[in-house]
Order: sequence, then structure tokens, then C-alpha cells
Amino acid sequence: METLRKKPKIKICGITSREEAEYLNEANAEYAGFVLYEKSRRKVNFSLAAEAMEALKEGILKVAVVVDPSLALVREIEQQKFDIIQVHGTLCREVREGAKLPVFRAVNISDPTMWKAFTKEEIAAGGCIAGYVADGAGYGGGVGFDWKNLGEEVHMH
Repeated sequence: METLRKKPKIKICGITSREEAEYLNEANAEYAGFVLYEKSRRKVNFSLAAEAMEALKEGILKVAVVVDPSLALVREIEQQKFDIIQVHGTLCREVREGAKLPVFRAVNISDPTMWKAFTKEEIAAGGCIAGYVADGAGYGGGVGFDWKNLGEEVHMH
């Protein structure tokens, strides 16, 4: 019997305007990422994110992209119209256990062996991680991750 694989989902990140959100509608993306990280050149505040979200087609999930979030920031995000929180950097236990929205864990990978170590550490830590986002070595640099580097060990869920 042949194993069925799910099709990868498309998330376009760094949305800063209604016009960019409308592009996602045309591209049939499943996720729209809004960067809430101060040091990012694509950073938006909650007001700009809300305005852009209004232009998205129904069904496109809205992702708050953060780095090293505090529980206070997570609580602010939960008051907005986001569907998912994507965490880069440190995911503290307080956030892991206290987040009410699904959490996607971003993994910045420069070496394929990092994936195994990272996922073992995440599983051991517990909490509710709804999914993983594999990224290049740095935050949001627009450099994609080459999935072929991971071989057959990664299963898409």
C-alpha cells in the first residue's frame, strides 16, 4: 500500500498592507504571516495587521510571527484576529503551556542534523506545538529551506 503524503501548505510572510494581502488571495496561500518583531524590516503593529487582514479571503489563516515572545505579548496577540502564533527563538515554558492559540514552532536550520536534535528537544519539553516551520539559517531573510537536505526522515503531517 502506498503511503499518502499531504501537500505542503503555502505561507507568505511579511505582509504589511492591504495590497499585499490581496496578492495572497490571488496566490491561493493558506497562511498570511504578519511579523511583530521589532528588528524586522517587515514589522507591523496590530493596527496595520488588522487593516491588511480585512482584505484576506475567508479561509486564509492569519499568523502572528514573533521572536522570543513573553506571555504578555501572547495575550495581546490573542486579543487580535490571529489564528496562529509562529515562534522563532526561545519558546519559554510559560508561553508553551499558556498559549490559547495554536503555536507553530519555527526552526532556523543551517545544518540538516539540527532538525533531529531540535525535534527531540521540543518533544521532551512538551506543550502543544501545532506544527513546525522550517526556515533557512536566519529569521525572515527570504531564503527558503531546502527540504531535500533532510532526507526521508521528515514526515509531513
